[in-house]
Amino acid sequence: MRKRFLKKLTAVLLTVVCTAGLSVPALAAGWQQDDKGWWYETEDGGYISNTWWQDQDGMWYVFDENGYIYTNTYRMIDGVLYPFLSNGMWAGTAFADYGQGVWAGNTYVNPWSGVSVTVPQGAVFSYDLDAIMLSGSFIQEFMLTLPGGLDGQITLTYHDITAYPQVTDGQYTSIAAIALAEAGLQITGSEQVNLNGKVYTKISSTISGAVFADCYFRRVGHYMEIFLTSYSLGDKAAMDSVMATVR
Repeated sequence: MRKRFLKKLTAVLLTVVCTAGLSVPALAAGWQQDDKGWWYETEDGGYISNTWWQDQDGMWYVFDENGYIYTNTYRMIDGVLYPFLSNGMWAGTAFADYGQGVWAGNTYVNPWSGVSVTVPQGAVFSYDLDAIMLSGSFIQEFMLTLPGGLDGQITLTYHDITAYPQVTDGQYTSIAAIALAEAGLQITGSEQVNLNGKVYTKISSTISGAVFADCYFRRVGHYMEIFLTSYSLGDKAAMDSVMATVR
C-alpha cells in the first residue's frame, strides 16, 4: 500500500512542481470544431446535446445543451464532480462529496473546505489539468503564476485519501516528504504553521539553486488540502504575502 501511495503522490507532486504536461489522444472522425468548441455531427447531419455519450472506443463525453463537450475542466453534474480532459474525455473518476470553490474578484473562497485566499491582481492562471485528472484521486482547484514578471507559482489541490483510511496526518506528510525527495527536491524543514486559525504542516524544500518549494497540508474530511508554492528568492516576499491571506 505504502509503495503504491508513494508512487502516485510522487508523480502528482512532481507534475505540479514542474508543471509537466501530458498529451492525450486526438478526437476521431465525426468530431467538428468551431470557435465555441468541439461538437459531434451525427449521420443525419444533426448533433448530440445535453447528454452523456460513449464513442466506439468506450470513451465517455458530456455534451451541454448547445451540443459542445466539456474540455479541460471539472463539472458538477447532479451533485457529483466529474473531470474532463483537454480532449473532452471523462477521466474516469468522480467525486460525490466534494465542493468546488469560487472566485470573487481576486479572492478564492471554498465554503465546503472553509478556506479562502487572495491573490494579486494580474495573476496568470494555468489550466493544464490532464496529468492531475488522470492521477485518479486528485482535484486541482487552481494553478497560477504571480504577476509582474515574477516566477512564483501557487497551486491548490485536494487529494481524496478514502482508499488509505489507515494513513494518519503525520504519516501522510512523511510520505509526501519522501515523494518530494524522490522527485529530486532537497527537504530543508518541516513544521506546523498557523495561517489565520488554520493549522497546516509545512514542508520546505529546494528545487535547485535559489528556487524553492513549500507544501502546506491540512486534512478536510477524507481529503488532504495541499497548497504547493514554488518561488525564487526574488519572489519570496510576494509569495509570503499571498499565503498570509489564507484563512
